[in-house]
Parts: sequence; structure tokens; C-alpha cells
Amino acid sequence: MRFKTKSATDGRGETQPAGQAESIDESADAGIDVEAEVQPEPAPTADREVDVESKESKGDSERDSVDDATPRRPIGWSRVAVFAVLPAILLAMALGAGYLKWAKDGAEAADVARVESLQAAKDATVGLLSYQADTAQNQLDAASNQMTGAFKNEYLDLINRVVIPGAKEKRITAAASVTGGATVSASADRAVVLLFVNQSTTVGATPPTEMQSSVRVTMSKVGEHWLLSGFDPI
Repeated sequence: MRFKTKSATDGRGETQPAGQAESIDESADAGIDVEAEVQPEPAPTADREVDVESKESKGDSERDSVDDATPRRPIGWSRVAVFAVLPAILLAMALGAGYLKWAKDGAEAADVARVESLQAAKDATVGLLSYQADTAQNQLDAASNQMTGAFKNEYLDLINRVVIPGAKEKRITAAASVTGGATVSASADRAVVLLFVNQSTTVGATPPTEMQSSVRVTMSKVGEHWLLSGFDPI
């Protein structure tokens, strides 16, 4: 069997095989654009990019609107103030209570000091100013036990050099009494008191001589005892 072929010329005047020419004609008759089928998809234009950016901006605006519309929990300033101020108030109360206790204890100690030091000053003053001619040594030495510090040393020196020898030689007798007294100042370990003193002195067979005086007495607390540490006539 023998086949016949036809040749055809394309638009450029070249001869094409018959089969190929028929295929091209058929495609043209069917309205198929071969070149359109193989062409790539056109790239996005500037208008499309602007449209995309507009949509994204719109979406961001909507999200911001939603965030703004979402109710936010207000800051509890009253609670913050409580937590910040309360410790300071408690500390101030504790310090205040401590100060009041300290002040109360100090006031009570001062009151006790006034009473005790005043009585001790009266007893010591009577002791250092009272003696008999025959027992002056023992009496005045015992009185020195109610004294302390430099004043005690000065007193011992005075009675041993002047008072005791004079009492034995001239038969001197002295008797003192405290008629009144008041506290000038007092603390837990020191007090100053004012005393009013009457002293009667007899020399030999002569009538006694009376004398009134006031003295400023300083008392110091040594251990549990109030001792005389200063004696100044006024």
C-alpha cells in the first residue's frame, strides 16, 4: 500500500510536510491559540501591589481597634498604697511602742532614784556630822562607808588629821539632824539633793552651839547602793 503526502508552505514561503500543515490548519479552525497556551502568567502590576498593601493595612487597623476595644483591668492604686504604707505604719507603731516603754521605764527609774537617793543622802549627812568625843574614830570611820570617790578620800584625810584628834583633845561632841530636803535632779545612777541641816556642837563643859545650814549633796549609785560623792555647803 502506498501513501501520498501533501506539502504545504508556511507564511515564510517554506514548505512544510503535509501532516504538519494539516495539524496547524485544524488548530486554527478550532480557534485554539497555541502561543497563548504556553505564555507565562503576567507578573503582578503596581495596582495589585497597592491593593494588597491596602488590605494588610486595613487588617492591622482592625486588630488595633479590637485591642483598643478590649477592656483593660484598672490598676488597684488603693491596694498598692496599702502594701506600700502598711509596713511603714507598723514600723512606726513598733518604734512608738518601744519609745513609750523606754520613757515609762526611765520615768519609773527616776522616781525610784528620787526616793532612794534622798533618803540615803539624809542618812549619810547625819553620819558624817555626828560623833562623840570618846567614839569619834569608830563613828566617823563607819560614816565613810556611806561615801564614794574622791570625796571619801578627802573626808578620811580630814577626820584623821583634824576632827578625831580635836574631838579627843577638846572633848568635842556633835549631833546633826536633817529638817528637810528635796531632790534637785535624779537619774538611774546619779542624783542631786538639797538638805537643810541643824547641828549642835558641845566643846568640853560649855553650852552647846546650834547652827543651821543648807547643803547640796551629790549621790552616786554604786551597785545597789546610793553613796555620797559630793558635799557642798550653800
